[in-house]
Amino acid sequence: MANPNGWPTDLKASFIGVYSTLKSELLNDPSFEWSDVSLKWVERMMDYNVPGGKLNRGLSVVDSFRLLQ
Repeated sequence: MANPNGWPTDLKASFIGVYSTLKSELLNDPSFEWSDVSLKWVERMMDYNVPGGKLNRGLSVVDSFRLLQ
């Protein structure tokens, strides 16, 4: 659900909704040269820490973007 300015009212749910896209873009970025071991480690680390945490950093990016618009 969005509020009158078009932003979702539940930012955590919205962030979790785009998390898989963000993770995929990072893990498939050609500027990183992942070994099989490092790729699996980073993916596990992201899955544990990002959606499993308080989302403070991810939500602060969303809030900062909204304020700068």
